[in-house]
Amino acid sequence: MLTRHKKPEKADMEDESVMKNSEEQSANANLISVKAVAPTNLDIMEAITNLSGSFDKKLEAISTTLLEVNVSLASMSNRVAQTEEATKAHEIRIESLERILHHYQVKEHILRLARSKPLEYDGRKIHVFPDLAADVLKQRQKFDNIRKKCREHEVRCGFRFPSKFMVTVSGKETRVFESPESVEVYLRGAVENW
Repeated sequence: MLTRHKKPEKADMEDESVMKNSEEQSANANLISVKAVAPTNLDIMEAITNLSGSFDKKLEAISTTLLEVNVSLASMSNRVAQTEEATKAHEIRIESLERILHHYQVKEHILRLARSKPLEYDGRKIHVFPDLAADVLKQRQKFDNIRKKCREHEVRCGFRFPSKFMVTVSGKETRVFESPESVEVYLRGAVENW
Protein backbone atom coordinates (compact mmCIF):
# COMPACT_ATOMS: atom_id res chain seq x y z
CA MET A 1 0.00 0.00 0.00
CA LEU A 2 1.40 3.29 -1.08
CA THR A 3 0.95 6.38 0.98
CA ARG A 4 1.15 9.76 -0.52
CA HIS A 5 2.42 12.76 1.24
CA LYS A 6 -0.05 15.45 1.67
CA LYS A 7 0.77 18.92 0.63
CA PRO A 8 1.18 21.14 3.64
CA GLU A 9 -1.96 22.99 4.27
CA LYS A 10 -2.19 26.69 4.86
CA ALA A 11 -3.13 26.22 8.48
CA ASP A 12 0.02 24.19 9.20
CA MET A 13 2.21 26.85 7.62
CA GLU A 14 0.57 29.58 9.63
CA ASP A 15 1.12 27.65 12.88
CA GLU A 16 4.83 27.30 12.14
CA SER A 17 5.28 31.01 11.41
CA VAL A 18 3.45 31.91 14.62
CA MET A 19 5.79 29.63 16.61
CA LYS A 20 8.87 31.18 15.02
CA ASN A 21 7.66 34.67 15.77
CA SER A 22 6.97 33.84 19.42
CA GLU A 23 10.47 32.29 19.82
CA GLU A 24 12.09 35.37 18.33
CA GLN A 25 10.10 37.64 20.61
CA SER A 26 11.10 35.71 23.73
CA ALA A 27 14.79 35.78 22.67
CA ASN A 28 14.60 39.53 22.11
CA ALA A 29 12.95 39.96 25.51
CA ASN A 30 15.82 38.05 27.15
CA LEU A 31 18.38 40.26 25.40
CA ILE A 32 16.58 43.38 26.50
CA SER A 33 16.44 42.16 30.07
CA VAL A 34 20.18 41.28 30.01
CA LYS A 35 21.04 44.66 28.58
CA ALA A 36 19.01 46.37 31.19
CA VAL A 37 21.09 44.89 34.06
CA ALA A 38 24.56 46.44 34.11
CA PRO A 39 27.38 44.18 35.36
CA THR A 40 29.12 45.28 38.52
CA ASN A 41 32.86 45.60 39.00
CA LEU A 42 32.82 42.38 41.03
CA ASP A 43 31.17 40.54 38.14
CA ILE A 44 33.78 41.86 35.74
CA MET A 45 36.66 40.94 38.08
CA GLU A 46 35.21 37.46 38.62
CA ALA A 47 34.95 36.98 34.85
CA ILE A 48 38.55 38.16 34.38
CA THR A 49 39.78 35.85 37.15
CA ASN A 50 37.94 32.89 35.62
CA LEU A 51 39.40 33.74 32.21
CA SER A 52 42.88 34.13 33.68
CA GLY A 53 42.63 30.76 35.43
CA SER A 54 41.49 29.03 32.27
CA PHE A 55 44.32 30.69 30.30
CA ASP A 56 46.84 29.54 32.92
CA LYS A 57 45.58 25.96 32.67
CA LYS A 58 45.75 26.06 28.87
CA LEU A 59 49.25 27.59 28.92
CA GLU A 60 50.45 24.90 31.34
CA ALA A 61 49.03 22.22 29.07
CA ILE A 62 50.70 23.83 26.05
CA SER A 63 54.06 24.18 27.84
CA THR A 64 53.90 20.53 28.95
CA THR A 65 53.16 19.50 25.38
CA LEU A 66 56.03 21.65 24.07
CA LEU A 67 58.39 20.13 26.61
CA GLU A 68 57.41 16.63 25.49
CA VAL A 69 57.86 17.66 21.85
CA ASN A 70 61.33 19.08 22.63
CA VAL A 71 62.39 15.88 24.39
CA SER A 72 61.17 13.68 21.56
CA LEU A 73 62.74 16.03 18.98
CA ALA A 74 66.10 15.87 20.77
CA SER A 75 65.87 12.08 20.88
CA MET A 76 65.02 11.93 17.19
CA SER A 77 67.81 14.33 16.23
CA ASN A 78 70.30 12.18 18.19
CA ARG A 79 69.10 9.07 16.37
CA VAL A 80 69.32 10.88 13.02
CA ALA A 81 72.87 12.06 13.80
CA GLN A 82 73.93 8.53 14.80
CA THR A 83 72.37 7.09 11.66
CA GLU A 84 74.09 9.70 9.47
CA GLU A 85 77.45 8.98 11.12
CA ALA A 86 77.00 5.25 10.63
CA THR A 87 75.99 5.82 7.01
CA LYS A 88 79.03 8.02 6.35
CA ALA A 89 81.36 5.47 7.93
CA HIS A 90 79.76 2.71 5.86
CA GLU A 91 80.05 4.77 2.66
CA ILE A 92 83.72 5.50 3.38
CA ARG A 93 84.42 1.79 3.85
CA ILE A 94 82.58 0.99 0.62
CA GLU A 95 84.46 3.71 -1.31
CA SER A 96 87.84 2.49 -0.10
CA LEU A 97 86.89 -1.09 -0.89
CA GLU A 98 85.75 -0.06 -4.37
CA ARG A 99 89.04 1.76 -4.94
CA ILE A 100 91.01 -1.28 -3.84
CA LEU A 101 89.00 -3.72 -5.93
CA HIS A 102 88.89 -1.40 -8.92
CA HIS A 103 92.65 -0.99 -9.08
CA TYR A 104 93.62 -4.39 -7.67
CA GLN A 105 93.81 -6.13 -11.05
CA VAL A 106 95.84 -3.31 -12.57
CA LYS A 107 98.22 -3.33 -9.59
CA GLU A 108 98.67 -7.11 -9.75
CA HIS A 109 99.32 -6.93 -13.49
CA ILE A 110 102.03 -4.29 -13.01
CA LEU A 111 103.66 -6.26 -10.19
CA ARG A 112 103.68 -9.42 -12.33
CA LEU A 113 105.31 -7.55 -15.23
CA ALA A 114 107.91 -6.03 -12.89
CA ARG A 115 108.82 -9.50 -11.57
CA SER A 116 109.00 -11.10 -15.01
CA LYS A 117 111.39 -8.59 -16.58
CA PRO A 118 113.10 -5.41 -15.40
CA LEU A 119 111.23 -2.24 -16.29
CA GLU A 120 113.15 0.68 -17.80
CA TYR A 121 112.27 4.22 -18.78
CA ASP A 122 114.79 6.48 -20.56
CA GLY A 123 117.53 3.98 -19.72
CA ARG A 124 116.74 3.98 -16.00
CA LYS A 125 115.48 0.99 -14.07
CA ILE A 126 112.07 1.31 -12.49
CA HIS A 127 111.38 -0.61 -9.30
CA VAL A 128 107.80 -1.45 -8.38
CA PHE A 129 106.95 -2.52 -4.86
CA PRO A 130 103.60 -3.55 -3.38
CA ASP A 131 101.92 -1.33 -0.82
CA LEU A 132 102.52 -2.42 2.74
CA ALA A 133 100.62 -1.68 5.90
CA ALA A 134 102.14 0.78 8.38
CA ASP A 135 102.87 -1.87 11.01
CA VAL A 136 104.62 -4.07 8.43
CA LEU A 137 106.79 -1.12 7.38
CA LYS A 138 107.73 -0.48 11.02
CA GLN A 139 108.73 -4.12 11.45
CA ARG A 140 110.84 -3.97 8.29
CA GLN A 141 112.52 -0.72 9.38
CA LYS A 142 114.05 -2.59 12.30
CA PHE A 143 116.29 -4.35 9.74
CA ASP A 144 117.57 -1.12 8.05
CA ASN A 145 121.03 -1.18 9.71
CA ILE A 146 121.49 -4.87 8.88
CA ARG A 147 120.52 -4.23 5.25
CA LYS A 148 123.16 -1.47 4.96
CA LYS A 149 125.82 -3.77 6.38
CA CYS A 150 124.73 -6.56 4.01
CA ARG A 151 125.15 -4.23 1.02
CA GLU A 152 128.59 -3.12 2.24
CA HIS A 153 129.70 -6.76 2.51
CA GLU A 154 127.89 -7.76 -0.71
CA VAL A 155 125.59 -10.19 1.06
CA ARG A 156 122.31 -10.82 -0.71
CA CYS A 157 119.28 -9.97 1.45
CA GLY A 158 115.56 -9.28 1.18
CA PHE A 159 112.18 -9.76 2.80
CA ARG A 160 109.52 -12.40 2.78
CA PHE A 161 106.06 -11.16 3.51
CA PRO A 162 105.27 -9.68 5.88
CA SER A 163 108.54 -8.90 7.66
CA LYS A 164 110.80 -11.92 7.64
CA PHE A 165 114.38 -11.07 6.66
CA MET A 166 116.19 -13.41 4.24
CA VAL A 167 119.96 -13.62 3.92
CA THR A 168 121.96 -15.59 1.34
CA VAL A 169 125.69 -15.85 2.07
CA SER A 170 128.04 -16.66 -0.86
CA GLY A 171 125.09 -17.88 -2.93
CA LYS A 172 124.95 -21.11 -0.93
CA GLU A 173 122.58 -21.10 1.98
CA THR A 174 119.50 -18.90 2.45
CA ARG A 175 118.21 -18.33 5.94
CA VAL A 176 115.14 -16.51 7.22
CA PHE A 177 115.14 -14.42 10.41
CA GLU A 178 112.50 -12.63 12.43
CA SER A 179 114.71 -10.30 14.49
CA PRO A 180 117.71 -8.10 13.60
CA GLU A 181 119.69 -9.51 16.54
CA SER A 182 119.50 -13.09 15.25
CA VAL A 183 120.66 -11.92 11.79
CA GLU A 184 123.60 -10.11 13.38
CA VAL A 185 124.64 -13.22 15.33
CA TYR A 186 124.43 -15.42 12.20
CA LEU A 187 126.34 -13.00 9.96
CA ARG A 188 129.19 -12.59 12.50
CA GLY A 189 129.91 -16.29 12.11
CA ALA A 190 129.15 -16.61 8.37
CA VAL A 191 130.81 -13.49 6.90
CA GLU A 192 134.45 -12.47 7.38
CA ASN A 193 135.14 -9.04 8.90
CA TRP A 194 131.52 -8.52 9.89
